[in-house]
Amino acid sequence: MIARKIGRWPSVTMLLICLVLVKPTLALSQSAASSNPSDDLVNQASTVAAYTIDASLLPSVSSQAADDFVVPSNVFWHINHASVVGNNVGTTGPGIDRILVQFYTDSGAGLPSKLIYSQIIASSGYSITSIGTYNFNLNPQLVLGPGHYWFSMQPHVISCPDNSCRQWLWIESLESPGPNQAESAWQGSWVSDCKTWQLRVTVCGRPSTSTGKDLAFQLQGVTVPVVAQINLPLISR
Repeated sequence: MIARKIGRWPSVTMLLICLVLVKPTLALSQSAASSNPSDDLVNQASTVAAYTIDASLLPSVSSQAADDFVVPSNVFWHINHASVVGNNVGTTGPGIDRILVQFYTDSGAGLPSKLIYSQIIASSGYSITSIGTYNFNLNPQLVLGPGHYWFSMQPHVISCPDNSCRQWLWIESLESPGPNQAESAWQGSWVSDCKTWQLRVTVCGRPSTSTGKDLAFQLQGVTVPVVAQINLPLISR
């Protein structure tokens, strides 16, 4: 009788064993990440092009750009810092008072899909060079497992009194895209074919004279190896 009862519940026993073993493994990964310095995870900022793309939120219109990256299959990324290369343009108006930072999953068709991280950073939370490169920390940091993702940054313009208002343009990158990376994406409220995410150059023509289909940015953080999956032997009844 006792042998029969034990034989009925091998799947439950395995599940309990897995839960007990896996939980400490995740805690170990978190601990290892916090003790290591930041490294370059994505760097598309070393070689930039001459062309720029509008990517600001203005009172009357909105434009937003995004570029993709791939987390390798054997690691987790703990992203804690970003740099985005751009140009400050315009001479009138108060300019920019905050930035919106977002990360998305990939749609499977080479475009941003599900929003997984969104943070508004006030001017006190970032630094910006005289040319227009933003540097800021992610707080909280973003932890991503293996997969295909998208990064976006959109400055908020306080007001825009005329066509020469102060705003920001994202610079193209001439770095060679990594394996499985797509062309960067763009959406603009005034472009009928691109009011949702579309390919920035091929579909939206932003700009049609583009020499580089990626955008200049850098992500930094900590790389944590994926802990090997525990394979338990099958129990036959």
